[in-house]
Amino acid sequence: MRYRIDHLQGRVGRDETNIEIIERWRERYVRLEEVGGNEDTLVRLRFLLEEYGITLFSQAVGAREKVSEKRLEREFVLLEMEVGLA
Repeated sequence: MRYRIDHLQGRVGRDETNIEIIERWRERYVRLEEVGGNEDTLVRLRFLLEEYGITLFSQAVGAREKVSEKRLEREFVLLEMEVGLA
């Protein structure tokens, strides 16, 4: 949290964009949750979303796992296909 406060100045526009990106992924996640996707897979997707948030907002802190939009897309599509959303 201290890192975010110290580095906020001048990054508000970028942070707003990143918030929109994360929000789109979270909306997609909620749809999967609502249709009853596999619980283990949902937990994994939630973890990846959290790691992606760290990547977007606090790179210097470091995420446990590297996550990109491409990787998220691949993981989401697999579960969406499984539950009939794709």
